[in-house]
Amino acid sequence: MYQQDYILRQIEMMGALLRRMLAAIHVGKADESLEMVEQMLDEIGISPDLADSLPAEGLLAMLTAGGELDYGRAALLAAALSGRAEAFDANEQSDRAAQERVKADTLMSAAQVGLDTATREALAHLPRISR
Repeated sequence: MYQQDYILRQIEMMGALLRRMLAAIHVGKADESLEMVEQMLDEIGISPDLADSLPAEGLLAMLTAGGELDYGRAALLAAALSGRAEAFDANEQSDRAAQERVKADTLMSAAQVGLDTATREALAHLPRISR
């Protein structure tokens, strides 16, 4: 129960940051939006350098403790990487954006397997990232 509440609070905070990040992109502040994504990654406990250096499978392995994926953190990381992809697109770094989207899609697919209904609903309310 405590872990679910924690994840739901993290999703709520992630939503607020995503809204701010998308607003920054909309007004031409893509660099500022990348800083916000770094803040999201810090909240999840993953450094931007680590997120850059590991493929999706490596990130999944890192989020797996005792043989079970931390589904909530994987979903949060997927949302952060989707936001990061949007910021890279705004900075005209389409190759990096595409890499982030692949990682985000892989992480979210893996996370969906183990998420409870409340967490799925909370994730569904995150701001939509365009593709």
